[in-house]
Amino acid sequence: KQYVAWLAVIEDGKNYTEEDVVVVEFSTLSLSPGGSVSVEAGEAEVSALEIKVPLTAAGAETVYYSFLTKSDAAKYADESAKAEYLFEKGLSTTEDSAVAVASETVSKMKPETEYVLFAVASDSEGLYGNVLVESYKTTTIQYNDLVVKMELLTNEPGNFSASISAE
Repeated sequence: KQYVAWLAVIEDGKNYTEEDVVVVEFSTLSLSPGGSVSVEAGEAEVSALEIKVPLTAAGAETVYYSFLTKSDAAKYADESAKAEYLFEKGLSTTEDSAVAVASETVSKMKPETEYVLFAVASDSEGLYGNVLVESYKTTTIQYNDLVVKMELLTNEPGNFSASISAE
């Protein structure tokens, strides 16, 4: 991609002319398929409202990752579409490891719901490897058999009292 940056040193009270502005044109490395760096997912921590997955990609320049709902993930059918999604909307790190946290890219996580993790790594040549696609399902909310009892002891104007207990 091509970019243009305009730079100027700001000094109080100075009137600026075109010569005071430095224009710099530059481009970034376009990412292309064909890389050999791959992302590996470690053991996930899954609860009713969260999924955390450690990711590693030895030799990676950048790791891109994102969780999606199962229905949103289905919109990206091929490897190229998944990679483009990650480059445009995913989270990224220049470390060769990260922890993908579902609630960082999916709002309103729900229990007993399937989510899909996309992850890909690029190397210093601008080549990316295969897109990792893993599915995870949040757990149910665990309930116990606790019984709460409330007994009204006094109910007079200005004088209210109750007894509350749990079994």
